[in-house]
Amino acid sequence: MVIHYRKLDEIVKKFRTPGYDRGPEIKGMSYEDYRVGWWNTRIGNLGGYLQENHLNTLTVSEALELYKEVRTAKMKRMHTTSFQKNGIIQIRKSLKYLIYDNADSVATRIGIFLKNRSPYRLKGTGHDFASTMLFVAKPLEYPIWNSVSVNGLMKLGLLQGKWKYTSSQWKYARIIQVVKTIFTRYGFTDLGFVDELLYRVNQGKIRIQGGLRLQPLTRKKDNRPPLVRPKKGEIPKKIVFMREEIERDSRVKRRVRNLENATCQICGIPIATPEGRYYCHIHHIIPPKADPSRNLDYDGNTLCLCPNHHAEMHLGIFYIDPMTLKIIHNNKSHTLHGLEIRWNHNIEPESLNYHKEKNCKWAI
Repeated sequence: MVIHYRKLDEIVKKFRTPGYDRGPEIKGMSYEDYRVGWWNTRIGNLGGYLQENHLNTLTVSEALELYKEVRTAKMKRMHTTSFQKNGIIQIRKSLKYLIYDNADSVATRIGIFLKNRSPYRLKGTGHDFASTMLFVAKPLEYPIWNSVSVNGLMKLGLLQGKWKYTSSQWKYARIIQVVKTIFTRYGFTDLGFVDELLYRVNQGKIRIQGGLRLQPLTRKKDNRPPLVRPKKGEIPKKIVFMREEIERDSRVKRRVRNLENATCQICGIPIATPEGRYYCHIHHIIPPKADPSRNLDYDGNTLCLCPNHHAEMHLGIFYIDPMTLKIIHNNKSHTLHGLEIRWNHNIEPESLNYHKEKNCKWAI
């Protein structure tokens, strides 16, 4: 999907403009500033209840306080009594699995949480409750999934038409992908600001004509060359060859992948599969074959990248400054130029210097 970023820029500009909405609720603030105040008065103090060490001692009153925060938007559909029947032990167990069990992807966890007869099912709750708990616990990783966010994304044209016929895992994985794309581009401090933006779009406060998806140009005349097919009965040739490779340590790949949440350190855009898992490449800055006498397969010599930026790294289109960890692009007007990469694991300056000297001759 290709997004019309010029239109999206206009929407975010209105979202950040003080006094754009003159309603008494906003009182001359921007929607962005209004969200900060709402968070501080309504949600900010609930995050402590969902910390992993606190969930073991979560009380009934605290669980009800979390539940009622979501219930305010779903009064007719959600009932406190049915939620209480789960029992505090089941509530603790289910929330701990939903938020902290990294054996499964978050999309898989939310699918299991919502499945009937699942050991982690909580009666009286749905995807709005589950996603809100994820968001309150980790507002930089998990967006809110409710009817408001879905309607906002639909109005922006960022969800597919067959939305209601797909699985819960796919739906949440798709919402994460789209919301994080907006979040990364505009530098919001948490995913709640994108939720507020979608809420205002759904309200009709911020309007957009035609959605954000760029439509492909229709081909008026097919000028392509004719299709060349293999001859009937033709079988491809086979060759056998042997070569020596340096064995890679799968523990390094797994560790870096987990530390960086399987998300590109350059663009921050995750690639979600239909099963709800994330796909990424682990790039060795100094190739192991560059010096076979050394073990170059370790965390400090690796980056977690998407396929596009992995290829650009190999081609020397940009390098990362070892002192500031900022991207230096060969095209100074490129949107990535001057941005600092995200890093949750230490990266050795020696490796970054090697990449600059060997791959980026234009910078020397």
